[in-house]
Amino acid sequence: MTELPDNILHLPQYQVLGCKSTDDEMH
Repeated sequence: MTELPDNILHLPQYQVLGCKSTDDEMH
């Protein structure tokens, strides 16, 4: 599970987690 495919970012659940993660980093 070291390399995640780009398609995984298109999934709704991962997209939400990604948005929250970037939000915490930016703010």
